[in-house]
Amino acid sequence: MNEIPIIMYHSVNNHPEDNPLGFLSISALEFRQHLKYFKKNGFKCLTLSELWGLACDGDLGEEKFVVLTFDDGYLDNYLIAADILKEYNAKATIFINPDFVIDGPPRTLEQVPNAWGKLNLSEIQVLQQSGIFEIQSHSMTHDFEFCSDKIIDFYTPEKFNKYYWLAWQLFPDEKPNWCHKLQEHKRRLPVGYPIFEFDRAITARRFYPSDEFIRLAAERFLEEGSACIESLSKDVNKGTFETEKQWAERIKYELAFSKKFLEEKLDRKVEFICFPGGAYNEEILELAEQTGYKAYMVASRKRAGSNLQRLKNAGKTNKIIGLLRLSFTKDYPAVLKSRIFYYLNCKWKIESYMGNSSANSLLQFSRKIRNLLKKLR
Repeated sequence: MNEIPIIMYHSVNNHPEDNPLGFLSISALEFRQHLKYFKKNGFKCLTLSELWGLACDGDLGEEKFVVLTFDDGYLDNYLIAADILKEYNAKATIFINPDFVIDGPPRTLEQVPNAWGKLNLSEIQVLQQSGIFEIQSHSMTHDFEFCSDKIIDFYTPEKFNKYYWLAWQLFPDEKPNWCHKLQEHKRRLPVGYPIFEFDRAITARRFYPSDEFIRLAAERFLEEGSACIESLSKDVNKGTFETEKQWAERIKYELAFSKKFLEEKLDRKVEFICFPGGAYNEEILELAEQTGYKAYMVASRKRAGSNLQRLKNAGKTNKIIGLLRLSFTKDYPAVLKSRIFYYLNCKWKIESYMGNSSANSLLQFSRKIRNLLKKLR
């Protein structure tokens, strides 16, 4: 019986330079070469729900399956990826953060030439109804939160690509359209705003800096620069911390409300979750299980194991099951943009995952070339 690869994508976009998160993109050419590999080598593309259904029925058989997943709900999933999937008679799953979802009509490439943005509700509904994509949960917000009162930096416009998420914190009502206001947010974020240690919202216990301390820190930064960090760190009244009870309630919101929102808007069950950045712990998994999720995507740093073995328990237990994914993000440097490299990258990576030692050797060799070329840039 064949192993079942689950692939992690984010964005299919030919203009990665137009967004701080462009490093998550692959080009339309590269995505098309991946699908060409899957079709040529007899893989059937399933949604997560379809895979789960076959596993529950004990019907995985000897057929070759692959599951394509997209995190974050980027507009290019609708404007670019959907047409390519349709061309290859393939399906995929998108993990959505409802905090970015607003009403609005479906958009076109003529209206958004660089295809950047977040999917709105009508676009999500069109994708779901098309049968090309199914929609699952990526938690509610995808935010970063301060998790400590230790200052590590200060915001300045040239650091916007590093701290773009600060705009989500300070201007939450504008999150759905933030991709279209990058330069505005870059200038609008307060120079000298203190950056504390931070983490993914779903695991972080929030630190709330006081307005008074933020004003003080910004003033000191403008006068002294980053040298003021040491003296500011001695201040004992920087703000307050979230309690354990407040954290638990917020996580329930992240897990339960995202599920409820998507189910109500799409009139279908949402039973799978991908945690942003692979951030979760045992307590979060227990809460996800209680919320009604059947499976989650295992963090990419924890790739040991087999999806086939894990899926043997599908439908036989109330315990939430972790499924493994492979990522294709940033696999090759720009100088190797070509159909053959994109195709071979997919071939070697998938066949290595399926246990082919020769493919694994070639994959490791290609990574050495990539790293060498990066150093020579």
